[in-house]
Amino acid sequence: AHAAPALTTLNLSENAVEEREGWEALGEALQRGALPKITELKLHSCGMNGRGLAAFAGALHAHAAPALTTLNLSENAVEEREGWEALGEALQRGALPKITELKLHSCGMNGRGLAAFAGALHAHAAPAL
Repeated sequence: AHAAPALTTLNLSENAVEEREGWEALGEALQRGALPKITELKLHSCGMNGRGLAAFAGALHAHAAPALTTLNLSENAVEEREGWEALGEALQRGALPKITELKLHSCGMNGRGLAAFAGALHAHAAPAL
């Protein structure tokens, strides 16, 4: 059963969700099909760190969010490489097949994180981007 079958935008911005369990639960909810029509996920400035991104992205498998076109992770402190690797791997698994916009400004990405994430882009994991 879909928890919110008509929801197209979810805005969790400017909350303090620093625990990885919360992010993992959101990823698992998407994977279970709780938000089948979600097109925009706003996670801007909400306390996500590398472990949180890794937990969220790690829970996403093929077609977890089939309608998602925009994902905003801006202004989070995702400095750990593991988070960017997990997001890249989720893209490679086809978790976000319609993604056209990834907002990653001021999110703590460093050179190692960019290298990890760029591998997914090189593999054409997000053809709509």
